[in-house]
Amino acid sequence: MKKYPYGHPRFYQIIDELCELHSNKSHDYGGKNDPLYNLRQFGWKGVIVREGDKFCRLKNFYEQGELKVKEESIIDTFKDMAIYAILGIILFEEKDK
Repeated sequence: MKKYPYGHPRFYQIIDELCELHSNKSHDYGGKNDPLYNLRQFGWKGVIVREGDKFCRLKNFYEQGELKVKEESIIDTFKDMAIYAILGIILFEEKDK
């Protein structure tokens, strides 16, 4: 992996974690020949909806101070949002091709 002289080391560790998470979720949600199969129905606009759901979860945690669904941590939610942002870029770029 390329080394970067600036920036927080944890940032680059998290990026690696996001790559692994994206790969695993593509296996579970994507199609055999299309890793973004599950997102193509609504494209980049659908990604905005999913991002909105994740944002609402974070906002509610901020306001209420607790989570009832313990299987998804706040860190998991942030990671999902980061991945959705990147997938939104990909789908937005693809819409004009």
